[in-house]
Amino acid sequence: MSSLAGSFRTELAKEGLEVTYDTYNGSQAFFTSNHALTLLKAILPRVHRDKPELRLLIGGEDIRLREAHEHMWTSLDALGVPYMKAIVPGAPHTAEHVLGGLNNEGLQFWWNARAKVIEA
Repeated sequence: MSSLAGSFRTELAKEGLEVTYDTYNGSQAFFTSNHALTLLKAILPRVHRDKPELRLLIGGEDIRLREAHEHMWTSLDALGVPYMKAIVPGAPHTAEHVLGGLNNEGLQFWWNARAKVIEA
């Protein structure tokens, strides 16, 4: 799996309004029910069975989200969900810098994923 992630934080109040205003409308309950960990727990048996590849990326200079990522890593470990993580040295909180800092490692993830696609 690879995408730009939803929030790894667990408290809506800690998210910036630019991320949450028109999505959660101030509802912690809605935020929690749609949180990545909530959704993951709902399909955990399937995740354990199918073992999808999960990759978590963060910039080494992304102080704003480091705590949230560490919480996600700990949570995934506790749930027995394997994942890959990359902390890109010197990268701030931008997809351009994080993905650009992966060099060929970023492309290799997609090449590996493409090789596993089952054509219908």
